[in-house]
Amino acid sequence: MVKNSCPVCHNYQSNYLGSHIRNEHGEKALSQSVLKAKESGMPDPEIGEIFGITFRQLEKIITDAYGVNISVLKRPKKIKYWAPKNFREETTTVWSYKQRGDWATHDGRYRGNWSPYIPRNVILKYSNPGDIVLDYFVGGGTTAVEAKLLGGGK
Repeated sequence: MVKNSCPVCHNYQSNYLGSHIRNEHGEKALSQSVLKAKESGMPDPEIGEIFGITFRQLEKIITDAYGVNISVLKRPKKIKYWAPKNFREETTTVWSYKQRGDWATHDGRYRGNWSPYIPRNVILKYSNPGDIVLDYFVGGGTTAVEAKLLGGGK
């Protein structure tokens, strides 16, 4: 195993840095060290290897600190188009979408993130231009993006 320098005390460790940091410097120091490695651009598998943590542990550290998993935030999304192609407002009571929707900044990699077709249809049906749209889920920003694209309403 490669020796790694502890980011807190700078002593070299032949075992996982996570065990050393947790035992010698505490859980908070471990979380801060992992976050610093992540922010520097270190890949997730390398962070796991160096600190001796699982992907789930890494994900928890990141979401505790930022509220979202920043693993995908370092690469800005290239926007190809601002509205869905061939969009038609729903006219039935059963809405079904074969595609998730990838226009503007929408991204389906977050858990619980709903299809942007849903807030788009709700905003178009139940608001007027300039209305304030309540994003009661306040998650990945799907509703906020659609409200902005539609001018706060129709």
